[in-house]
Amino acid sequence: MDKGTHLGAKQKKIPTPDEKAYDRMIMVIVIAVVMTIFYILFDYEQSMRALMLVTAGFCVAFSSILMQTVTSNRILTPGVMGLESISVFVISISNFTTALGAMVLFVLFALKKVLEKEERNIYFLLLLGAIITIIFSGINYEQNASNDMVLFASIVAIIMFALSYKNLKHLDMLSLGRENAISFGLNYNKLSGEFLAVIGVLVVISVYLIGPIVFFGVIASNITYQLIKTYKHKYILPTSICISIITLLFLDLVVNQTLELAVGFARVINFVGGIYFMLLLIKSERI
Repeated sequence: MDKGTHLGAKQKKIPTPDEKAYDRMIMVIVIAVVMTIFYILFDYEQSMRALMLVTAGFCVAFSSILMQTVTSNRILTPGVMGLESISVFVISISNFTTALGAMVLFVLFALKKVLEKEERNIYFLLLLGAIITIIFSGINYEQNASNDMVLFASIVAIIMFALSYKNLKHLDMLSLGRENAISFGLNYNKLSGEFLAVIGVLVVISVYLIGPIVFFGVIASNITYQLIKTYKHKYILPTSICISIITLLFLDLVVNQTLELAVGFARVINFVGGIYFMLLLIKSERI
């Protein structure tokens, strides 16, 4: 074997971006599974709380990625758009099931129209979200979901995922924007409407289970984008969901159960998330 052949045999194969994304996704999934098992073993009586946090983490991450894909903007999330604040209001004056229907109607007949008209005006959308949040910020919400309701909410979340599963393959093209998606032959209005309806339901579930955490979706999604470094949602969605679950379980263990701090993990996330959100606004090339 000559020297050139010997050196070539020693060369390591450079992983492709897809391979890197896959490996990182698997790593995050494994951490999420281990974290969930550890949480349950830490206090077996809290297994239903673990289900609540896992479901809420799924809903926040899934709805955030869908919102960012539909709007083609990595800053906008349901929390930033004020949907969580509206959910708090509707839940406080009615009940969980009524809030589900009300939010679906709101996103289809109000938010969808606003997004179609102002999709490129990020300033307007952020201002609208801020106004909505301020209007409903005075409403105090205390999470008091029973075990039966946690189970029911988890089942609804699974159903929402199942209903949207067949359309997830179109997310990569939807993220390119309305015009490009239509040029690829997609029925943009139909797909965006279906995804917005799913977003409305998922937001109500997450708020009902753990209360509003405005900037959490921004954190989970953008950490995912930085870690995965791909536009492919088959890697983005599982990774973001698992990062969200890991964060909620870890913070609940540290803040609520170990240190027993009065502030709660929601305030910790909102504080850190607010700073992170401002940094994103500063660095964003779209604003």
